[in-house]
Amino acid sequence: MIRPRRNSVRGRRTGERSLSNNAACAIICATSRGLEKEKKAGTDMRYLTGYQDHGIVLRPDRPGEPFYSVDGGGVREAILNRVEDVYYLFYDGARPGATPESYWTACLAKSRDMLHWEKLGQVLEAGIVENPQSQSLDARTASSPWVFCADGKWYMYYVGSADCSPEGVPACPYHTLLATADRIDGPWRKVTHEPGKEKHVCFMTRPDSWMDFTASPGHVMENPHWKGPGDRENDRYLMFFSGACRPPMARSLGIASTNDLGCTDDYDSPRPNHWRLRETPILSPKIDIENSSIYYEEENGFYFLFTNHIKDNRYTDAVYVYCTEDPCHWDADRCRILVDGSVSGWAHGAIGLATVAKADAHTLAIVYDGVEGDGEGHLNRKIGYGTLPLPLAPFSKE
Repeated sequence: MIRPRRNSVRGRRTGERSLSNNAACAIICATSRGLEKEKKAGTDMRYLTGYQDHGIVLRPDRPGEPFYSVDGGGVREAILNRVEDVYYLFYDGARPGATPESYWTACLAKSRDMLHWEKLGQVLEAGIVENPQSQSLDARTASSPWVFCADGKWYMYYVGSADCSPEGVPACPYHTLLATADRIDGPWRKVTHEPGKEKHVCFMTRPDSWMDFTASPGHVMENPHWKGPGDRENDRYLMFFSGACRPPMARSLGIASTNDLGCTDDYDSPRPNHWRLRETPILSPKIDIENSSIYYEEENGFYFLFTNHIKDNRYTDAVYVYCTEDPCHWDADRCRILVDGSVSGWAHGAIGLATVAKADAHTLAIVYDGVEGDGEGHLNRKIGYGTLPLPLAPFSKE
């Protein structure tokens, strides 16, 4: 079980208030936009109907508050999970100060209603803090954790980076590492802490490819094409990871697969036992997308992919949604915009990672990070909440 820091007897609750006027306006604006099926200016892309934005629900702690030393520089990379009737939100906390020691690390909060969140603190620490002589690829960050439960064991796939910018922002290349736990709220154990596994990763960048600069984790799911233990063509598990090539960067999503969720090996092994990576991305890097969250609509058998669009190779400015009947094949023309600066009630510049979880039979919950106002930077992010009515209906090609 994760415990709050010593200077806090209980986890701090955030957002204990009714929706603000701005949030209420956001609901009206978002709903109106959906009904009109308005196209984004200068493009042929339409907005997804029915989205309601409920405003900011998680903020960085301020000086003197319990978790200021952990997330005072910003909260971002909102990764939502639901276990029974409790929501668990993994997020990246940035240490305050914007220095090379302002490491980003994975943190956790929990809620029962998506509006009021109790912060539980860090779940991972940067490798260099744990061991100044660390040889692991998470020396400067251990962040953006995606979790999956199988046979009573939890697996966490997180971003590791050995370097960071002068402001503490994790620097490429990004790699995918593993931690495990018996419960979603931990304690989480890094594989790199096990004897002989100090250099282990799940997978990493591939030289001279579309993903030779980043290979960071994403949504994990069971492969619907897997036919059972005797299947030699299809691995049981799929991960939709984010990849990018060296500057000038172009980004997309790829598929990694495995039959063993605990599969790791040395990053410098000549023949590593890593997750298997498909040669090509699921969509053209010319679109420039990153991050993944997938929702399966049982009513019609369609998969919906929520991902970020990158504007002018500078920052993520929108959440796109793609739909397909086969998660191994996606069509760039079956796309809608969910959130951008004109839809969000509070973030009008950078719109970061969005993830989803089913709230009830009629509602899909969505969280995303952003900069309040018109900012485009990586720091001082906050996390907002929105909803979509269920069931989601597939949309036609543009």
